[in-house]
Amino acid sequence: MAGAALGLSAQDAQAYFPAGEWEIGVAGYSNGQFKDLWKYDDFKIGSILLREYLFDNYFLLVYGHEDAAKIKQLRQAFTSPVYALSCGNSDSICTVRVHDMKVIDQTTESGSMRACYAEGDLIDSSLQEAAKGTTSFSIRTTSRPVAQDLPVRFEYMKDGIRMLKERRHISYIQFATNLPIAVKGINYQDPYHEETIFIPVFPL
Repeated sequence: MAGAALGLSAQDAQAYFPAGEWEIGVAGYSNGQFKDLWKYDDFKIGSILLREYLFDNYFLLVYGHEDAAKIKQLRQAFTSPVYALSCGNSDSICTVRVHDMKVIDQTTESGSMRACYAEGDLIDSSLQEAAKGTTSFSIRTTSRPVAQDLPVRFEYMKDGIRMLKERRHISYIQFATNLPIAVKGINYQDPYHEETIFIPVFPL
């Protein structure tokens, strides 16, 4: 998404965010979902393929860098993106609201979070901490944090084909969760919903 805003190709966008130089945070939610017929696979197993859609989405993206000039450049790109920005399918166009850039002297730490992504396998880390018997925590059994190995880096061939280079463990927390471990993040005062949201941040 940032690459599209800057007018960069996928390969150039990855180069713009070298590993370990930026930090990122993602929070947000959707107010509904549905499944729609995508196509009928009649060549292999003769099954109907469904695609999941989310609608009425609200996402918060945080980009952090030590160089204020880099942040200003990215902020300007989101204010006036080179290419139309979308979430999911190409016809799911985003409405982007860019807030004033703020200098954050220091981040905070919290184990209470919801509707966000965080680095690592939070369930495994929480269970290890709870096994020590010195703390307690609560996780919704109906929708506990989900940890997945997500692709974060690719290697680009001369013919334009990209190959997976690196995966990273990322946890998604849907409902309000109180973990026995604290992660780094920022408290964001959401002006549209009049609430403070904790957004974990981690190296990109």
